[in-house]
Amino acid sequence: SVWCPCRNVSVKAGRFQNKNVPPRYLGQPSPYTHPHLIRPGEVTPGLTQTEFELRRQRLASLIEIQAERQTGSGASSNSSNIVIVLSHPIRYMSNDIPYPFHQNQDFLYLTGIMEPDSALVMYGSGKPDQAVLFVPRRDPAQELWDGPRSGKDGAAALTGLDRVHSTQELGVVLKSLKGGTIWYDSTQPCHPRLDHSYVRPLLEGGLLTKSLRPLTHSLRAVKSPAEIGLMKEAGRITA
Repeated sequence: SVWCPCRNVSVKAGRFQNKNVPPRYLGQPSPYTHPHLIRPGEVTPGLTQTEFELRRQRLASLIEIQAERQTGSGASSNSSNIVIVLSHPIRYMSNDIPYPFHQNQDFLYLTGIMEPDSALVMYGSGKPDQAVLFVPRRDPAQELWDGPRSGKDGAAALTGLDRVHSTQELGVVLKSLKGGTIWYDSTQPCHPRLDHSYVRPLLEGGLLTKSLRPLTHSLRAVKSPAEIGLMKEAGRITA
C-alpha cells in the first residue's frame, strides 16, 4: 500500500482496475498519445492514479476530523459531508478567441483532469470518500474547433475512477445527496455558470456551507515523494 505520513492515510496497491485508455486523442495527454511522457497508470506525468486517490482520501479524512471537532467527538459519524470542486471555464478575449486555459489548481490537484467545464463531487457519512467526476460530453462538431474531449470513457480510463458522468448530470446527482454540510467555496465560485445552474439551488436549500479552500491548500503545502521528485527534475532541467 501507499501511505501518507502527514495524514495517516493509506491506499491499497491495485486499488484501480486497469482500464484501457481509448486509442484516440483525449482532452489532455495520455499514455496512448504521449507514451514518452506518461506511463500506463499515470494521470499526469509522474503522478499515478493512486497518488490522486490518496489526495482525495487525505481531504476526506481532514474533513471528517474538522467535522468531529466542530460537533463533538464521534458526532460526525451520522452526518453527511458533501464536497464540490469546480473546474475553471474557458474565458474569451473576443467572440471566438479564447485566452490560454488555466485549470483551477484545487480541482487539478484532486483529479488530474485538465479540461474546462468539469466538476468533482465527494460525499459520505462522516468521511466523504465517495468520488464522482463530471466531464464535458463528447461533441464531434465542437471538438473540430475546441480540440478533443476525453468524454466519460476517456476520463474514467485516465483517472481510474468508477463513477464518471457528463457535466449535464451534475444537477441530478447533487439533488440526490441529502442533507449534511457542503464544503464549497461559494464566495468566489471558480465556474460561474456551473455554480449558478447546479450548485446554487443546493445551497439555497439552507444547508450549512463551509469553505473548502483552506483545507485543500493545507494539503497542497505538504509534498509527496512523487511531487518532490518532479520538483527536483524541474530544477535539474532548468539549472
